[in-house]
Amino acid sequence: MRFYTKILPYENKRRLKLLIDFRKELITYFNNTEFKFFDQYLSENDEARKVRIKINLSLDEIYEIILNAGISPYITYTPPPAIGGFIKNIDLIHNIFHIQMYKMSPAELFDVIERAIGRYERNKRRVIFRLLNPFFYIGIALDFIAELPFILIGRIGFDRKKAESSFIGRIVKGFLQLVSFLAASFAVLNYLGYMDAVREFIRRSLTKN
Repeated sequence: MRFYTKILPYENKRRLKLLIDFRKELITYFNNTEFKFFDQYLSENDEARKVRIKINLSLDEIYEIILNAGISPYITYTPPPAIGGFIKNIDLIHNIFHIQMYKMSPAELFDVIERAIGRYERNKRRVIFRLLNPFFYIGIALDFIAELPFILIGRIGFDRKKAESSFIGRIVKGFLQLVSFLAASFAVLNYLGYMDAVREFIRRSLTKN
């Protein structure tokens, strides 16, 4: 999934709708659950159990949409002194149904969702301006070239995300982006008639050394 600054209007609209629908489902869910102080899990009625299925179906994609809006869905959880334990980061999205366990308010979850909605709302106008920028399309092309090896890895059955996020994966992706950028830059310079001047500049720089 691409970062929100690298998407087209249709994709921005799609992500925004998914977030808004997801927020509505969460409201329905929490309106049909009950917090009980001594319980680890929320008490759900039939309506909550029905909407829980819908929430689970879209959960992973919503998580990716939020991450690619540049928003962290994590919150630092500090156990009560009387109980003890380790301080840790809690993923609010994948722990929607465990909020009671951590004694957290649903408001913290809604804060994350609403921040993401706001970011995609503001992005609607910016996306239109990007369509007029030729460098936007060059960037998309460079990203696609850099992602090709990982697309192939995913097609043959390996974990694409794991490979892409690994140290070696990031180096390979960065290298391909750099090579693609240089190739595109030279192609543009050649089209504009500046390639001879660039060659002369490189020749002089090497000669000085």
